[in-house]
Amino acid sequence: MGKNILIIIAVFAISFTKAGAQDSKLDKLEMYYDQGHYRLTLRKSKKLLRDSSYKDHPLPYMWKALSTAGIGIKKSKTLTSRLIESSDYFQTFTQFENAGYYQQTYRSEILNYQELFLNQIVELKPKKSKLAKELFFVYQSTFDDPIVFETIELLKNPETIPPSSKISSKKLRNKVVSEAKNHLGVPYKWGGTTKKGFDCSGYTSYVMAKNGITIPRIAKDQSKIVTKVNTKKVQPGDLIFFGNGAKVTHVGIIVSKPGEDLSMIHASSSKGIMISNVESSSYWKKRMLFMGTVIE
Repeated sequence: MGKNILIIIAVFAISFTKAGAQDSKLDKLEMYYDQGHYRLTLRKSKKLLRDSSYKDHPLPYMWKALSTAGIGIKKSKTLTSRLIESSDYFQTFTQFENAGYYQQTYRSEILNYQELFLNQIVELKPKKSKLAKELFFVYQSTFDDPIVFETIELLKNPETIPPSSKISSKKLRNKVVSEAKNHLGVPYKWGGTTKKGFDCSGYTSYVMAKNGITIPRIAKDQSKIVTKVNTKKVQPGDLIFFGNGAKVTHVGIIVSKPGEDLSMIHASSSKGIMISNVESSSYWKKRMLFMGTVIE
Protein backbone atom coordinates (compact mmCIF):
# COMPACT_ATOMS: atom_id res chain seq x y z
CA MET A 1 0.00 0.00 0.00
CA GLY A 2 2.70 2.46 1.06
CA LYS A 3 4.76 1.61 -2.01
CA ASN A 4 1.79 2.31 -4.28
CA ILE A 5 1.25 5.70 -2.65
CA LEU A 6 4.90 6.60 -3.24
CA ILE A 7 4.59 5.65 -6.91
CA ILE A 8 1.47 7.83 -7.29
CA ILE A 9 3.24 10.76 -5.61
CA ALA A 10 6.26 10.33 -7.88
CA VAL A 11 4.10 10.27 -11.02
CA PHE A 12 2.25 13.38 -9.84
CA ALA A 13 5.54 15.16 -9.16
CA ILE A 14 6.83 14.34 -12.64
CA SER A 15 3.58 15.55 -14.23
CA PHE A 16 3.70 18.78 -12.25
CA THR A 17 7.29 19.38 -13.29
CA LYS A 18 6.38 18.95 -16.93
CA ALA A 19 3.34 21.22 -16.62
CA GLY A 20 4.57 24.20 -14.71
CA ALA A 21 7.88 24.02 -12.87
CA GLN A 22 10.76 26.34 -13.69
CA ASP A 23 13.40 25.00 -16.05
CA SER A 24 16.42 27.14 -16.90
CA LYS A 25 16.80 25.77 -20.43
CA LEU A 26 13.14 26.36 -21.25
CA ASP A 27 13.24 29.78 -19.58
CA LYS A 28 16.15 30.73 -21.84
CA LEU A 29 14.08 29.89 -24.92
CA GLU A 30 11.45 32.35 -23.73
CA MET A 31 14.10 34.97 -22.99
CA TYR A 32 15.77 34.61 -26.40
CA TYR A 33 12.39 34.83 -28.13
CA ASP A 34 11.26 37.90 -26.16
CA GLN A 35 14.53 39.61 -27.09
CA GLY A 36 13.90 38.94 -30.78
CA HIS A 37 16.71 36.39 -31.16
CA TYR A 38 14.60 34.09 -33.32
CA ARG A 39 17.41 32.16 -34.99
CA LEU A 40 19.00 31.49 -31.62
CA THR A 41 15.63 30.39 -30.21
CA LEU A 42 15.15 28.04 -33.15
CA ARG A 43 18.63 26.59 -32.82
CA LYS A 44 18.28 26.02 -29.07
CA SER A 45 14.80 24.50 -29.52
CA LYS A 46 16.14 21.98 -32.01
CA LYS A 47 18.99 21.15 -29.66
CA LEU A 48 16.60 20.49 -26.78
CA LEU A 49 14.49 18.20 -28.95
CA ARG A 50 17.57 16.05 -29.54
CA ASP A 51 17.84 15.65 -25.76
CA SER A 52 15.80 12.68 -24.50
CA SER A 53 14.81 14.72 -21.42
CA TYR A 54 12.93 17.25 -23.56
CA LYS A 55 11.74 15.39 -26.66
CA ASP A 56 8.38 14.71 -24.96
CA HIS A 57 7.94 18.26 -23.66
CA PRO A 58 5.59 20.59 -25.62
CA LEU A 59 7.49 23.86 -25.13
CA PRO A 60 10.46 23.24 -27.44
CA TYR A 61 7.95 22.57 -30.24
CA MET A 62 6.05 25.76 -29.43
CA TRP A 63 9.17 27.93 -29.42
CA LYS A 64 10.37 26.16 -32.57
CA ALA A 65 7.12 27.17 -34.30
CA LEU A 66 7.07 30.75 -33.03
CA SER A 67 10.75 31.41 -33.74
CA THR A 68 10.45 29.97 -37.25
CA ALA A 69 7.67 32.46 -37.94
CA GLY A 70 9.71 35.19 -36.25
CA ILE A 71 12.57 34.69 -38.69
CA GLY A 72 10.07 35.37 -41.46
CA ILE A 73 9.18 38.71 -39.87
CA LYS A 74 12.79 39.86 -40.12
CA LYS A 75 13.06 38.61 -43.70
CA SER A 76 9.62 39.40 -45.12
CA LYS A 77 10.16 37.64 -48.46
CA THR A 78 10.31 34.33 -46.61
CA LEU A 79 7.40 34.96 -44.22
CA THR A 80 4.86 32.84 -46.10
CA SER A 81 7.17 29.83 -46.38
CA ARG A 82 8.24 30.25 -42.75
CA LEU A 83 4.62 30.30 -41.57
CA ILE A 84 3.86 27.15 -43.55
CA GLU A 85 6.94 25.45 -42.09
CA SER A 86 6.05 26.54 -38.55
CA SER A 87 2.57 25.03 -38.78
CA ASP A 88 3.81 21.44 -38.42
CA TYR A 89 5.77 22.33 -35.29
CA PHE A 90 2.81 24.14 -33.75
CA GLN A 91 0.40 21.30 -34.50
CA THR A 92 2.81 18.89 -32.81
CA PHE A 93 2.84 21.21 -29.79
CA THR A 94 -0.98 21.25 -29.55
CA GLN A 95 -1.17 17.45 -29.56
CA PHE A 96 0.49 17.19 -26.15
CA GLU A 97 -1.87 16.43 -23.28
CA ASN A 98 -0.75 19.47 -21.27
CA ALA A 99 -0.56 21.87 -24.24
CA GLY A 100 -3.63 23.75 -22.97
CA TYR A 101 -1.72 24.87 -19.90
CA TYR A 102 1.01 26.43 -22.04
CA GLN A 103 -1.48 27.88 -24.52
CA GLN A 104 -2.94 29.85 -21.63
CA THR A 105 0.47 30.77 -20.20
CA TYR A 106 1.81 32.03 -23.54
CA ARG A 107 -1.51 33.25 -24.84
CA SER A 108 -0.28 36.65 -26.06
CA GLU A 109 2.67 35.14 -27.96
CA ILE A 110 0.39 32.59 -29.63
CA LEU A 111 -2.17 35.25 -30.55
CA ASN A 112 0.59 37.29 -32.17
CA TYR A 113 1.62 34.18 -34.08
CA GLN A 114 -1.98 33.60 -35.18
CA GLU A 115 -2.32 37.19 -36.35
CA LEU A 116 0.86 36.83 -38.43
CA PHE A 117 -1.00 34.27 -40.52
CA LEU A 118 -4.11 36.42 -40.93
CA ASN A 119 -2.22 39.59 -41.81
CA GLN A 120 -0.01 37.76 -44.31
CA ILE A 121 -3.11 36.27 -45.96
CA VAL A 122 -4.52 39.80 -46.28
CA GLU A 123 -1.25 41.01 -47.82
CA LEU A 124 -1.23 38.18 -50.37
CA LYS A 125 -4.91 38.27 -51.40
CA PRO A 126 -4.78 41.16 -53.94
CA LYS A 127 -1.78 39.94 -55.96
CA LYS A 128 -1.20 36.28 -55.07
CA SER A 129 -4.66 34.84 -54.44
CA LYS A 130 -3.58 31.22 -54.97
CA LEU A 131 -0.76 31.51 -52.42
CA ALA A 132 -3.09 33.35 -50.03
CA LYS A 133 -5.57 30.45 -50.21
CA GLU A 134 -2.77 27.94 -49.63
CA LEU A 135 -1.68 29.82 -46.52
CA PHE A 136 -5.32 30.06 -45.41
CA PHE A 137 -5.70 26.27 -45.58
CA VAL A 138 -2.54 25.92 -43.50
CA TYR A 139 -3.98 28.45 -41.04
CA GLN A 140 -7.19 26.43 -40.71
CA SER A 141 -5.28 23.23 -40.03
CA THR A 142 -3.17 25.04 -37.43
CA PHE A 143 -5.88 26.88 -35.50
CA ASP A 144 -9.46 26.06 -34.59
CA ASP A 145 -10.94 29.14 -36.27
CA PRO A 146 -14.13 29.07 -38.40
CA ILE A 147 -13.20 32.31 -40.20
CA VAL A 148 -14.04 32.43 -43.94
CA PHE A 149 -11.31 33.28 -46.47
CA GLU A 150 -13.33 36.03 -48.16
CA THR A 151 -13.94 37.86 -44.87
CA ILE A 152 -10.36 37.99 -43.61
CA GLU A 153 -9.12 41.53 -43.11
CA LEU A 154 -6.75 43.47 -40.91
CA LEU A 155 -8.23 44.36 -37.53
CA LYS A 156 -10.17 47.54 -38.07
CA ASN A 157 -13.45 48.96 -36.86
CA PRO A 158 -14.92 51.50 -39.31
CA GLU A 159 -18.01 52.17 -37.20
CA THR A 160 -16.21 54.47 -34.79
CA ILE A 161 -17.12 57.80 -33.29
CA PRO A 162 -14.83 60.86 -33.65
CA PRO A 163 -11.37 60.62 -32.01
CA SER A 164 -11.10 61.23 -28.27
CA SER A 165 -9.57 64.69 -28.76
CA LYS A 166 -12.89 65.94 -30.20
CA ILE A 167 -15.05 65.18 -27.17
CA SER A 168 -14.62 65.67 -23.44
CA SER A 169 -12.76 63.10 -21.38
CA LYS A 170 -15.77 62.48 -19.11
CA LYS A 171 -18.14 61.98 -22.04
CA LEU A 172 -15.68 59.62 -23.72
CA ARG A 173 -15.29 57.57 -20.55
CA ASN A 174 -19.06 57.22 -20.31
CA LYS A 175 -19.21 56.08 -23.93
CA VAL A 176 -16.47 53.50 -23.37
CA VAL A 177 -18.30 52.03 -20.37
CA SER A 178 -21.64 52.12 -22.21
CA GLU A 179 -20.17 50.31 -25.22
CA ALA A 180 -18.50 47.78 -22.92
CA LYS A 181 -21.80 47.01 -21.16
CA ASN A 182 -23.58 46.54 -24.50
CA HIS A 183 -21.78 43.21 -24.77
CA LEU A 184 -22.59 41.75 -21.34
CA GLY A 185 -23.23 38.04 -21.74
CA VAL A 186 -21.34 37.64 -25.02
CA PRO A 187 -19.49 34.31 -24.76
CA TYR A 188 -15.75 33.97 -24.32
CA LYS A 189 -13.83 32.85 -27.39
CA TRP A 190 -10.07 32.39 -27.37
CA GLY A 191 -8.67 34.78 -29.97
CA GLY A 192 -12.11 36.35 -30.46
CA THR A 193 -12.41 39.98 -31.56
CA THR A 194 -16.09 40.21 -32.60
CA LYS A 195 -19.56 40.24 -31.04
CA LYS A 196 -19.77 36.49 -31.67
CA GLY A 197 -17.13 35.98 -28.98
CA PHE A 198 -14.26 37.84 -27.31
CA ASP A 199 -11.14 37.04 -25.38
CA CYS A 200 -9.97 39.62 -22.82
CA SER A 201 -7.77 41.80 -25.02
CA GLY A 202 -9.90 41.29 -28.12
CA TYR A 203 -12.76 42.76 -26.08
CA THR A 204 -10.85 45.79 -24.76
CA SER A 205 -9.38 46.62 -28.18
CA TYR A 206 -12.84 46.30 -29.77
CA VAL A 207 -14.53 48.56 -27.21
CA MET A 208 -11.81 51.19 -27.50
CA ALA A 209 -11.86 51.07 -31.31
CA LYS A 210 -15.62 51.66 -31.30
CA ASN A 211 -14.83 54.89 -29.46
CA GLY A 212 -12.08 56.07 -31.79
CA ILE A 213 -9.19 54.81 -29.67
CA THR A 214 -6.69 52.46 -31.28
CA ILE A 215 -4.78 50.17 -28.92
CA PRO A 216 -2.74 47.01 -29.58
CA ARG A 217 -4.54 43.69 -29.90
CA ILE A 218 -2.62 41.81 -27.19
CA ALA A 219 -2.95 42.45 -23.42
CA LYS A 220 0.81 42.53 -22.91
CA ASP A 221 1.18 45.15 -25.64
CA GLN A 222 -1.79 47.15 -24.33
CA SER A 223 -0.06 47.32 -20.95
CA LYS A 224 2.98 48.96 -22.56
CA ILE A 225 1.14 51.95 -24.07
CA VAL A 226 -1.04 53.05 -21.13
CA THR A 227 -0.25 55.89 -18.73
CA LYS A 228 -0.22 54.21 -15.33
CA VAL A 229 -2.74 55.41 -12.74
CA ASN A 230 -2.84 54.66 -9.01
CA THR A 231 -5.89 53.08 -7.40
CA LYS A 232 -7.21 56.33 -5.89
CA LYS A 233 -7.21 58.14 -9.24
CA VAL A 234 -8.47 55.36 -11.52
CA GLN A 235 -11.64 56.24 -13.45
CA PRO A 236 -14.28 54.45 -15.52
CA GLY A 237 -12.88 53.53 -18.93
CA ASP A 238 -9.34 52.94 -17.67
CA LEU A 239 -7.69 49.55 -18.16
CA ILE A 240 -6.70 47.14 -15.40
CA PHE A 241 -4.07 44.44 -15.90
CA PHE A 242 -3.53 41.10 -14.18
CA GLY A 243 -0.90 38.41 -14.30
CA ASN A 244 1.51 36.08 -12.59
CA GLY A 245 4.66 37.82 -11.45
CA ALA A 246 5.29 40.63 -13.94
CA LYS A 247 3.77 38.78 -16.93
CA VAL A 248 0.49 40.33 -18.11
CA THR A 249 -2.11 37.63 -18.81
CA HIS A 250 -5.47 39.43 -18.51
CA VAL A 251 -7.02 42.87 -18.99
CA GLY A 252 -10.36 44.47 -18.15
CA ILE A 253 -12.07 47.88 -18.29
CA ILE A 254 -12.79 49.80 -15.08
CA VAL A 255 -16.50 50.55 -14.56
CA SER A 256 -16.43 51.76 -10.93
CA LYS A 257 -16.21 55.42 -9.97
CA PRO A 258 -13.64 56.87 -7.52
CA GLY A 259 -14.66 55.96 -3.98
CA GLU A 260 -16.55 52.83 -5.03
CA ASP A 261 -15.29 49.27 -4.77
CA LEU A 262 -12.93 48.64 -7.69
CA SER A 263 -14.96 46.87 -10.39
CA MET A 264 -14.21 45.91 -13.96
CA ILE A 265 -15.99 44.54 -16.99
CA HIS A 266 -14.02 41.86 -18.79
CA ALA A 267 -14.09 38.66 -20.82
CA SER A 268 -14.10 35.80 -18.34
CA SER A 269 -12.95 32.51 -19.81
CA SER A 270 -15.78 30.71 -17.97
CA LYS A 271 -18.66 33.22 -18.12
CA GLY A 272 -17.96 35.53 -21.05
CA ILE A 273 -18.41 39.30 -20.73
CA MET A 274 -19.25 40.09 -17.11
CA ILE A 275 -18.68 42.61 -14.33
CA SER A 276 -16.44 41.57 -11.43
CA ASN A 277 -15.70 43.26 -8.12
CA VAL A 278 -11.91 43.14 -7.95
CA GLU A 279 -11.68 44.03 -4.26
CA SER A 280 -14.01 41.27 -3.09
CA SER A 281 -12.45 38.62 -5.33
CA SER A 282 -9.42 36.93 -3.81
CA TYR A 283 -8.61 35.52 -7.25
CA TRP A 284 -8.41 38.88 -9.04
CA LYS A 285 -7.11 40.92 -6.12
CA LYS A 286 -3.94 38.86 -5.70
CA ARG A 287 -3.29 38.85 -9.45
CA MET A 288 -3.77 42.58 -10.05
CA LEU A 289 -0.63 44.22 -11.47
CA PHE A 290 -1.54 47.84 -12.25
CA MET A 291 -4.02 50.15 -13.94
CA GLY A 292 -3.54 52.58 -16.79
CA THR A 293 -5.39 54.97 -19.06
CA VAL A 294 -5.50 55.64 -22.79
CA ILE A 295 -7.95 58.54 -22.37
CA GLU A 296 -6.50 62.02 -21.96
